[in-house]
Amino acid sequence: MSQTIATSAALGRAMRDYRQRAGLSLLRTATAAGIHHTYLSRLEHGRRHPSAATLDRLVVALGVPAREAEELRALAGHPPRDPLTPLVVIDPALADVVRGLSRGDLRPEARAAIRAGLLGLAQLVTTVLLALAATGYLDDLVGATTGLVS
Repeated sequence: MSQTIATSAALGRAMRDYRQRAGLSLLRTATAAGIHHTYLSRLEHGRRHPSAATLDRLVVALGVPAREAEELRALAGHPPRDPLTPLVVIDPALADVVRGLSRGDLRPEARAAIRAGLLGLAQLVTTVLLALAATGYLDDLVGATTGLVS
């Protein structure tokens, strides 16, 4: 078995374990992550390998703690996640703001202040999403907005 196939299989087993521990169906998890349920099934069986963005959406949908999410990213062969990623996942328009922090036309103290504020916001967003996922409200909200309430 090649390293890639073994890695995909291990990642798929881990994702299925998280989903089952959370008591979520394949359809609810896929809907919350914005992917098709057949793709999630193939991922869980090691036949697909998620992009970093898809993996980020899945760990949010499953309420995976940050440290364990980083372990899943490493298992998937993705680089460590920037702590500002939750903001970009929730609102892609913030991607421009995050990218703007790397431009050289900001004074270092301004860049540091903006990044610190965004990090605080990212931590808050992550906390809220995990709380919503734990209560099942996120599933209900996603189902209501997509019409896929099961």
